[in-house]
Amino acid sequence: QVPAGSYVVVLHAFDAGGAFIGSACQADDFTPGQHACVSVALSTPEVNGSDFGDGGSDGSDGGGPTVVADMAMRPWVAQKSGVESAMTPLYQPWAAGNGVVYVVGASGTILKTTDGGNTWTKQTSGTSNDLEAVWGTSATNVYIAGTKGTILHTTNGTSWTSMNQGTNDFWDVWGSSATDVYVVGAKGAYHSTGGAFSSMTQPAGSVTIGCAWGTGPTDIYLFGDNGLIEHGGFSGGFTKQTSNSTDYLNYGWGVGNDVWIPTRDQGDTSSSLLYSNDHGATWTSQMKVAAELWAVWSLPTGETFLVGASIQESTDHGATWTTLATPTATLFGISGDPATRELWTVGFNGLIMYSAQ
Repeated sequence: QVPAGSYVVVLHAFDAGGAFIGSACQADDFTPGQHACVSVALSTPEVNGSDFGDGGSDGSDGGGPTVVADMAMRPWVAQKSGVESAMTPLYQPWAAGNGVVYVVGASGTILKTTDGGNTWTKQTSGTSNDLEAVWGTSATNVYIAGTKGTILHTTNGTSWTSMNQGTNDFWDVWGSSATDVYVVGAKGAYHSTGGAFSSMTQPAGSVTIGCAWGTGPTDIYLFGDNGLIEHGGFSGGFTKQTSNSTDYLNYGWGVGNDVWIPTRDQGDTSSSLLYSNDHGATWTSQMKVAAELWAVWSLPTGETFLVGASIQESTDHGATWTTLATPTATLFGISGDPATRELWTVGFNGLIMYSAQ
């Protein structure tokens, strides 16, 4: 619902492949309690996009497809990745800020945009290995982790240098700064202070680590198989936390004292969302569903987004989750720019979806 007043609603329409169809504009008055749902008909867009016809609210005379928008929901649209194929799943985005975003995926795929995703450019990775994760400290200092020991690094945002470690698969990369970078995977965690990566000593019984995230050098979380949660930092070491789960832990995130971890059970039949409201001291299951849950990302203001089979949002510490969109393919990763409140999520079939919050 929206407050009473006069609104101009502008709609942009895209087809299932992300191609632009057209735009339309409609002015309406809304009364208290009215659900702000507006439909307008779209004419074929002109070259300059300056005139899109005069479709009315009943969609009867605009000469094009009718699109319905709910002003209470933030729209998610597909962007043209250029690699829309079942053979090119995309695994993770990372937003560097000012419209610069990196995306990595199967078979050595690296995509970069400098205009918020209006155009995506494929970069040369120098490998055919799957690239699973990307993170950096700036638009030009970025790390990528992938299978078969793949670690890539750029210092100019264009060319990539190999920093490979062995042949074990890496699943994530994250750091608190340029001198505190973690790569994690099938054989635990590796750490860099800005140079080469070296293997870290893990607590006894540690298994595959699938995610690294934290808020600072002594507040790092490592999430892994069999419900593994480790907390600490490079200087002081890591200790295990009790998750009360035996699931595979996916890509977690947090804001304030809230931390979420999507999981998948070992039988691959259900997913859960682990939650801590005391920054990891205790953990409970906030939901259990059959659908896949893969990654969480939060804005500093508390809005939290969960992706997998759908895109969901919570604004009340996870007490309730609202489905914002159901994508055409499973989504694996999400990232955003806190300054502009723009988000990108990626998944199967080369899918990239975007929303401005």
